[in-house]
Amino acid sequence: MKSESAPSTSHGTSTFLSLPTELLENIILLSTLPPQNGPRSITAMAQTCHLVRSLIYNTVDSHLWREIFLATFDDPRAFATKLGLADHTPHDWEAEYKDRMGTPGVLALVSATLDAPPNPPYEHIETDGHVPLPRPQRTAACANSVWIDSVFIRDNPLLEAQYRSSPRLQWLYGPRYMEENSRRLAKVIVYDMRYLTPNRCWGPFMPLEEEEEITPNPAAALEIYGIRLQPSDLDVDDIDDSDYVASDTESNTDVQGDDNEDGSVIVPPGIHPLLLLQHLQPGPEGPTGAVYPTFPHNIVPDYTWLAAARLLIEENITERAFVVFPEPNDERQFLAELKALRGLEVLRMGGAPGYWEGATKWNNVTGEDSKEKDDGWDWAGVEGEYRRVVCWMDYRQLLLHNLQGPAAASSAAARYSRETIRVFPMHLHVSGYLPPPDAPPDFDKLSPQDQLVYILPIIEVEGNSTGSDMDEAAERRIWGTVRLIGGGIVRWTLTSAEPDTDDPEWITESVQMGQAGSAMGFMGLWTGALHEKTDPVGPCWAWKVN
Repeated sequence: MKSESAPSTSHGTSTFLSLPTELLENIILLSTLPPQNGPRSITAMAQTCHLVRSLIYNTVDSHLWREIFLATFDDPRAFATKLGLADHTPHDWEAEYKDRMGTPGVLALVSATLDAPPNPPYEHIETDGHVPLPRPQRTAACANSVWIDSVFIRDNPLLEAQYRSSPRLQWLYGPRYMEENSRRLAKVIVYDMRYLTPNRCWGPFMPLEEEEEITPNPAAALEIYGIRLQPSDLDVDDIDDSDYVASDTESNTDVQGDDNEDGSVIVPPGIHPLLLLQHLQPGPEGPTGAVYPTFPHNIVPDYTWLAAARLLIEENITERAFVVFPEPNDERQFLAELKALRGLEVLRMGGAPGYWEGATKWNNVTGEDSKEKDDGWDWAGVEGEYRRVVCWMDYRQLLLHNLQGPAAASSAAARYSRETIRVFPMHLHVSGYLPPPDAPPDFDKLSPQDQLVYILPIIEVEGNSTGSDMDEAAERRIWGTVRLIGGGIVRWTLTSAEPDTDDPEWITESVQMGQAGSAMGFMGLWTGALHEKTDPVGPCWAWKVN
């Protein structure tokens, strides 16, 4: 087809405007590439004449803006294409480009993160069982990753303010802008025993609307924080326990503590847990064990809780890595690798070691026979060895922490809320598969990621972990499931038994960080397996090492 050309000048000489339209569009496209300032270059060119302006803003289709967008960013359709899904999402290429290249905000960063293409197979750095990282010389960073890195190194007060208000970004990329009391406030969120409810599926999820009848009153969500412990409330004579021994900080009748500014009392160590339990209001009644709603795509992660959990875990690791890794070289290596887990590359699909060896059936997962496959397949990359970080408070301190409420975020209260951190090896393997849940009536209207919830099989998992807070050699049996929830996010539900028995003791509800099979692993909370009213709670994080 003959190329359309701009009209020549009256003198008949060749000019810029006489070039074929395709060449003019290529010149416009090249002006947007680094190190040029894309949006400003486009604006400047549009002001040269009516013809160029029309080429940019008045085209009958969006092909030029699509090429401009794809010159800087990854194709947002690549993820659905890799998964064999039909992406019917309309893309306003011009608007998406301007959103990202103007003053990038939270929505642009989240969009670029979710649109990242799957990570191709690559060789990992040998880390002796620490954090696996890709070999830079053997894998190229995706376009979105390069752009996100460039955004974070800019001096952008607006982005900093938006980042602070986005728990999702803080969870995915870590606490980049720390405040003096950030860690103490995170403890208030993570160690809130009232957080555990069945309508949150006993995990770090937003309350389910379909279970509103058992949802606590939102206004009373922090009701436990309204409790204020006064000296007259704690009478040691009320304790009926032959093993109880009063500490030096207690009198025969009252407990003396430091006064908070709000008039409440920070109770010092030495108070018996049985006495503190009398002051804790019981949690909501509900089913024991894991909760699986009829339509799992309605489950949404609670990013506020998860962001607070990541902050605590990273701070605890940084502060007490020498306890976990006594050898100085191991400690330095571990901290360096942990610091590297701040970019998009470790959030992309397939970044975990050996992921693509088992997840080879992604293409055409929506085929007609996909739901008839009884054998299933390891689409989550479950098989392998892991390192699991677990944090917890002494149970007495946990009860005090909950009784103090917001006062627990004060510097005085922090003296009595020290956490313990341990890293345990864990091995998981696939023990079987279950069919996916029955799809809802509006399945065809769901996003490609939500449709996957009703296409991919549920993976049954078994394994074991070594070590406990009392015995480094203790063996625990592990079992559970891996399945998808809203947005195609991976949910890990794992139960661990008491050492050397099959009796369930603890359960973890976790969320994959990034896409399926990401090198970042999964993060969530642990609590009692039977979900009793006074069960403890704490954060945990696991990633695959082999």
